[in-house]
Amino acid sequence: MVIVDAAIRTGDSMSALAQALQTECSRRDEHRGLLFLNALSRMSRRDLASSLGIEIRTLFDVALAPPTERVRNWISSRKAMIRDVLSESGQFSELGEFLRSYCE
Repeated sequence: MVIVDAAIRTGDSMSALAQALQTECSRRDEHRGLLFLNALSRMSRRDLASSLGIEIRTLFDVALAPPTERVRNWISSRKAMIRDVLSESGQFSELGEFLRSYCE
């Protein structure tokens, strides 16, 4: 049986399908995985195959960066800090009215 999936970041859907089939079907040696899109970032295809105990092949490999939530949170905090410093300095107070009218 061949499981066809697109693995983006985690491979959770491939894992869930493989585990469900392994539970229901006793002939595990006949299970194979085919990733038509391999964009795994949390683990490699080989690691995923090893953890599931099946062979997994790939049609297309796409390199994606790992999750960027930490970077986004850090940047947001820095932008807030810069905004507060500029606001308190009064250097751009003249722009306040212009920006308010523009945003409305």
